[in-house]
Amino acid sequence: MVGRDEAEQVTSPYSTGGGGTVLEHRFGAVLLAHLLLSDPVSALGDDATPVAVRFQDSGFSPVDDLIVVGDTADGAQRRLWIGVRRAPRFTTSDDSTADLLVSYVRVVTDHWDQVRAGRWRLALAVVSPNPAVQQVRELAVIAQGHPSDESFRAAVKQAGRTNEAVRTRLFYLDALIAQAASSQKVTTAEPASELTWRVLHVLRLWGLRLEGVDESDRTAVAGRLRNVVPSFSVAGADALFEVLERLSRRFAPAGASVTESMLRRQLSGTPIDRNPSYTAAWHVLDTLSTAETRVQQPGHHGGHCVPHVSPARLTCLIPTTSGDRSAACEPSSNRLQRIMVSGGRMCRGRRRSRLVAPGKFLAGHGLSCRPTDKQGCAP
Repeated sequence: MVGRDEAEQVTSPYSTGGGGTVLEHRFGAVLLAHLLLSDPVSALGDDATPVAVRFQDSGFSPVDDLIVVGDTADGAQRRLWIGVRRAPRFTTSDDSTADLLVSYVRVVTDHWDQVRAGRWRLALAVVSPNPAVQQVRELAVIAQGHPSDESFRAAVKQAGRTNEAVRTRLFYLDALIAQAASSQKVTTAEPASELTWRVLHVLRLWGLRLEGVDESDRTAVAGRLRNVVPSFSVAGADALFEVLERLSRRFAPAGASVTESMLRRQLSGTPIDRNPSYTAAWHVLDTLSTAETRVQQPGHHGGHCVPHVSPARLTCLIPTTSGDRSAACEPSSNRLQRIMVSGGRMCRGRRRSRLVAPGKFLAGHGLSCRPTDKQGCAP
């Protein structure tokens, strides 16, 4: 994590409940694979397409392990802040968990409106489903089903709803949250009980299977990566995951914010295919690879739009009064432009007798267009 001192690096992270760099880097590789494939990320939501992964970005977020940003169908974005801990104990003597809870409390106090609107989420990724983790998970399930601290605590006390161990864990969690709220990093007048409910109300517990005798999460991701390696090779998918893990180790100390196009540039030289989520869109774009569509615009006789397709980029150059400008076609863009269709070919311009909205032509294939500064895209 950003800000670790040398003594903390020497101490075994597993003895303190922390995730450790090996676990974090492997988990980072899993998230990079989701980004590369445009696969939904657990806890971010199945309705969100991941568009960026941020590594240990303490300058951007108080939760400085990992952040995933995803586009949603309503044109907005959702952010997931993920703390990584191998086996948190959730006691006042558990310094690693106490530090993480300070971060969580900052999120639910400084950004409560976004959290309440569902745009920001919290997750805790753990390896060991120890009793403390299982009890916190049970409390989180109850809290997510209640709109206030009062109704949540009434449900916890309801006969037969929880056992004594779960109620005791809530007592310890209240103490941890109160300790976190007293930190100089937190500014709030809310009582600790309210803050405990807020954290539990939006917290997702994420069990990781990435080490030891159970590496099934890695196996599942390697299976999905077969879709982007030549010949659907198992060995190629395994090698690609190892490259992603090396990149994760490189991105972490830099606090990198990684997009799919940036990731593909970093993977230059590694044999990978196009994003399988946009197979139909690539089929449409491939028909344009050698096409030249003439566009008549006022003051531009013979103006034209020249599509150029490569495995990772499509750039459409359009003559304008201020010089050439490109429109990069990107999946799930929020800023849609209008698209021209002529004889089965596509180009972008200001005037044409037939104008077709992206929803009628490309949106069904996962593509739309927006102006950029001569930067291509990787659908």
